[in-house]
Amino acid sequence: MSDYDTIVQCKKCGRKQYLRFANGLKNGWSKCCGYTMSIIQCNANIEEAVKETIVQTMTITKEMK
Repeated sequence: MSDYDTIVQCKKCGRKQYLRFANGLKNGWSKCCGYTMSIIQCNANIEEAVKETIVQTMTITKEMK
């Protein structure tokens, strides 16, 4: 599998989407049929994903100053 470590699925229509957990934290979870899609599988290292998101946010904040 590529960079994707998480699968989300629409509970209404069943559509699945593959994404990176860190991207979901940073940008918000995918939506379908007007609702946020549910995580059905996650192979991400949650601690690393949170750290990555924090570092990216801090970098962006520093660049804005």
